[in-house]
Amino acid sequence: MLPILSFFRRFFSENPLDAGLLEQLSSLCTRVQLSTGDIVFDRGEQIDAFYWVSQGQVALRLGCKDLIHIGAGRLLGEDSVFSQLKEREYAAIAI
Repeated sequence: MLPILSFFRRFFSENPLDAGLLEQLSSLCTRVQLSTGDIVFDRGEQIDAFYWVSQGQVALRLGCKDLIHIGAGRLLGEDSVFSQLKEREYAAIAI
């Protein structure tokens, strides 16, 4: 089983989704390897994806200030995807 599929199953265990939908969600995922300082997304970019952090950490940053650090096993940017927002309100940087 793909790690992301396992993650989705745990994440949605309280609000079950159809198994086919879980398979579709995991098939839409693309693995990306980043180095420290790489930008996942920038403030003002169009919202078209959310991310799962499988290793390391990502800082959510507004200007020069880190708002929060997102670690391995956590979703990133899902709140924006499922909202009415059109653009990112903060940047996400690999740390």
